[in-house]
Formats: sequence, structure tokens, C-alpha cells
Amino acid sequence: MFEDSTGRYVLAGTSYSDGIVFTDRQLNKTNTISVKAALGGGGTMHVNGFIQKDSTSVWVLSSDLLLILNLRTQQLSQPVQPMIKGYDWGLNNYSSFVKDNNNNLWIGTPLHGIICYNIEQGTSEIYADGNKDPGNVIATNTTNCIAYDKNKRIWYGSVRSSCLSYFDTQTRKSVVLDGNGNPCEKGHSIKTYDLLIVDENIYASTEAGLLEFDCSGNTPVLKNKINSANGTGADWVKGAATDSKGNLWLLTALGVCRYDPSTKSLTTIGKGNGLYTEVISISYTDKKNIYLNAINYYYKIVKISC
Repeated sequence: MFEDSTGRYVLAGTSYSDGIVFTDRQLNKTNTISVKAALGGGGTMHVNGFIQKDSTSVWVLSSDLLLILNLRTQQLSQPVQPMIKGYDWGLNNYSSFVKDNNNNLWIGTPLHGIICYNIEQGTSEIYADGNKDPGNVIATNTTNCIAYDKNKRIWYGSVRSSCLSYFDTQTRKSVVLDGNGNPCEKGHSIKTYDLLIVDENIYASTEAGLLEFDCSGNTPVLKNKINSANGTGADWVKGAATDSKGNLWLLTALGVCRYDPSTKSLTTIGKGNGLYTEVISISYTDKKNIYLNAINYYYKIVKISC
């Protein structure tokens, strides 16, 4: 889910469903916007993310298209599309994207590596494992999550190829990390489900737990690790979000957990709180509510102080 910069609009991307669920809080109205997902036509498949473009529009990433949504008119437009050079797969299979401070969108894919798309010029550059350009080589072509820190590093993770890594856009080198946050060979990295950026820290949701990296310096440093030792039930953490008080909300084996960094205490919300179905992602969208994306349902936790 995504809240625009004014707080008026809330957008939810769907999978195998209606496209974009669009809510105007000012008018107290919700409707759906159909999204063309496949190149050359086709029906809606996945809407994978939103990024604020300007005060009146947002970038929309579908399975195969990069789009722009005008928030006032609710109309979608299609800019010059990113190009996947040297591939002929038929579909782009975009998974996630992030904007850097040089007017580029970095788009992760589960097949083609990462595409760097320049917004002004509409040009693309491919970063992939095995790229002929040594300055464009990354650790895996199968990325499912991506983030950007203040020191111009592109973080990316993969479940399929068990990878947590970052690409330094200044040195043009990629560093692979293990479950303790140390540099390692590709075969010794970990499955990474999601990446969250908060201030100067990166939170990686992995099979080894939630890894918090301090990214303020030239080299990221593991600052904290939250896993079964903290009471999450198992080491893996599949997602995380933060609230206005600095608490972390984790998707764990026990359900959804709230972690208070100041006291290092963990509170679990599960079946005892009415959460009976499998939660697949968490998104924090306002000062009072945590929204949980569950199979066939959206859960809204409204009685827990954030």
C-alpha cells in the first residue's frame, strides 16, 4: 500500500485482480483503476509498487510496464519504456523499484538483473550477473526487492538465488553479505525477502532474521539482528515496516510482531488477536494504523497504539 505525499490518497496494488485500488480520503471514496500489465496488451496481473513522481502524480510499476498515474484525474499514461537490451523473453517481469537522487529509477526483475532507467532521457542501463561491462556486474539476475541508501548504494535481495547484496554506484562494485552482515562469496549468502530504508539504516528481512545495517559510513555495518533469540519463533523474517514512534513491525513465524528498539521488547499479534489467515506483507501508511496484506483479505490493526 502507498500513501501520497499529501496524505489524501491511498493506493493498493493487487495481484491477479483489479489493478489499483484507489482511495480518496477527502471524498471518502474508493474505486479501482484497471492496469494493463502485459506488453502489447493483455489483462491485469500484478501491480508491484508506487513512487511519488511530483505533487500530482506517482510512478506505477506493473509486471511489465512502467506507468504514471495522475492522482487528480485517475488517468494512467505510459512514458518511454525501460529497455532490456540483449534479451528476448517477451515479458519484463518487473518485481520492485526505487528512485535514487540522480533522477534514476532502479527496477529489479526476477530474470534480467536490475535496470537503471533515467527519467529525463528515457534511457536504460542493465546491471546483471555476467554482464560484459565489469562496472555493471551484480551478484544475481533474480532480484525480488531493492532499496537505495544515502551513500548511493543500491541494495538488492533474492529468494531464488539466496542473495543479500549491495552495489556501490561510485566504485561500481557489488558486495555480497552473509547472515552476520559480513562480505562473502555468492554461495554463502542468504535468502532475502524484503528491504526497508529508515533514515540512514537498511533493514533486510532474511532467513537469518531482520538485519539492521548502519549505512552512514563508507561501508555498511551490521548494527542489530532480530531473530529467534529475540522471541520471533524462528530465524526468518519475511517483511518489516516502521511506525511513527520508531517501532518495527515484523512478519515472523509467530505472526506479526512489534519490536520496540528502545526497550528491545517484542509483542506478538496472532490468532489470539483474530489474525487467522496467512499474512504475506506489511505496509505502514499512517500515524494510527498498520495494514496487513493477507491472502484474499486486507487486515487493518486499529486498536494498537503506534
